[in-house]
Amino acid sequence: MTMNFKLKNYVQISHQCMMKELQRFPVLQKRMDEVIGNFLREGLEPSQAMIRDLIEMEVCMDNLRSTQS
Repeated sequence: MTMNFKLKNYVQISHQCMMKELQRFPVLQKRMDEVIGNFLREGLEPSQAMIRDLIEMEVCMDNLRSTQS
């Protein structure tokens, strides 16, 4: 899955979590969409970097274990 697809899914989930009363305020709802989308996009790169680092650490641990055997 692409990251854009996942971001769109997260925004859709946030829509489902919004109360029906919020639907009476379309400007507020649009602004919340922007804020939520920006929040998710800003966290994308740090989370990808963290996942890469975790994978690299796991590979290093595997390499270390294999040299100790």
